[in-house]
Amino acid sequence: MTVDANCFPQTLQLFYNDEHALTLGVRQVQVKTSSGTTTTNYPVSMMVTDPDSAISPLVGSTIPDGDQAGTDVSGRPMFPAMFVTDVTATGDPLASDWQNGGTAIPPDATFGTWKAAVKTVDKTKTPNVVTVTPDGDPATNHWNLGPGSDPVPVGLSDEGYGNECRWNLSSLNLIPGHEYRLYFMVHDGDQNKAGGDAGQGCVFFVMPGTAPTPTPTPTASPTPTPTPTPTPTPTASPASLATSASANSGTTVTTPSFTLKANTTYLVFAFTDSALGDSATISGTFSGSPAFTPIGAGSQSYHTQNYNFGWWLNGGAIDSTGTIKVTFLKSTHQAYLQVVQLSGNNLSTPIAQSAYASGNNTNPYTANLPAAPSSGNHEVVFLSGQEDLGSTAPTATPTSTQNLIYTHTGAGSAGSYANDIATQNTSFAGPNHHWGTIAVELNHF
Repeated sequence: MTVDANCFPQTLQLFYNDEHALTLGVRQVQVKTSSGTTTTNYPVSMMVTDPDSAISPLVGSTIPDGDQAGTDVSGRPMFPAMFVTDVTATGDPLASDWQNGGTAIPPDATFGTWKAAVKTVDKTKTPNVVTVTPDGDPATNHWNLGPGSDPVPVGLSDEGYGNECRWNLSSLNLIPGHEYRLYFMVHDGDQNKAGGDAGQGCVFFVMPGTAPTPTPTPTASPTPTPTPTPTPTPTASPASLATSASANSGTTVTTPSFTLKANTTYLVFAFTDSALGDSATISGTFSGSPAFTPIGAGSQSYHTQNYNFGWWLNGGAIDSTGTIKVTFLKSTHQAYLQVVQLSGNNLSTPIAQSAYASGNNTNPYTANLPAAPSSGNHEVVFLSGQEDLGSTAPTATPTSTQNLIYTHTGAGSAGSYANDIATQNTSFAGPNHHWGTIAVELNHF
């Protein structure tokens, strides 16, 4: 780990050495069915020289589960992955590990030698058979990691293939005074062990600085009468995530099956990184064929090839189970579909006002309504980016804006946020990127 002049952690380095080169990720997934084999390719940074380096390396499929997952036969990410647990906040040092559903963060840089792998899912067999086959090794580099790498710690063994993976801790918004556990795993280049062939390790540290002062809990005043005070009924959150989906090829993205609740409003947001001139149509498989109504203009484009789309719909008289599908005119490089369930809103006119905004290589990412919202109204904001907007959801201002879902890869990011109290101006912190937003004020009952 490196630190700055004030001892604040800046980067974490992981050093790898084995008789085979490090596997940087899954570059291809082959799914075999009775009707044939479908092949899907994913970008992986390839070596040009030996040794070589890659900043913000492409690590292939980062899908966490399903047939297209970039994982080994045990479900672990094949790319070098770091998992961050805030021990102070959770009380459990293992809370955000892979085993507990934590988010795998790929490295910000890699040096030395590496290769990719091909994953095969044979669905003609029961149970399905999954195999991972790494590519051939490059020439050995030993501990020569090349320009830009960090000094190799003294005493490490040399089996022929050396690599350094580096994560930028300064971009993780770690909280001063909190203890963290960083857990990481890598895969070697032969994958000849049952269940996969992975190495793992961890490190604990305390982020320098003073922890934020907790807000004191008010002390209840003595009640002069024994008559109990009724407890107010909690107010339901104005929005929650109903379902989501993603795709990185083809022209469609479809949600898993979910229940569209009766007399309930839903917002549907879609993002695609595709090509100039794209458009989208939306359909559902629910009984009664509820109508999808565009939110405001219904769509926006930014930086030539990125598009946001928004619709709303109401559930019918009874609950219905089905899916939502968005079909694009152009093939996608990365698409996200997020469905947000509302509560406490006017069913006939759920949307008071909306606005689309975008920026090209700018920050912050803004979502401003055209006019001041009405008292008592709620708000939902959809944020997308052509690039990875960060390992965690971008922080919103005002802080009462809560993230419902955030998904990200090197090919794009998307997140949905909700605020109990609608505000005219909302923004999200982050470095310069290409981004788009949809801000929606919701009419309350």
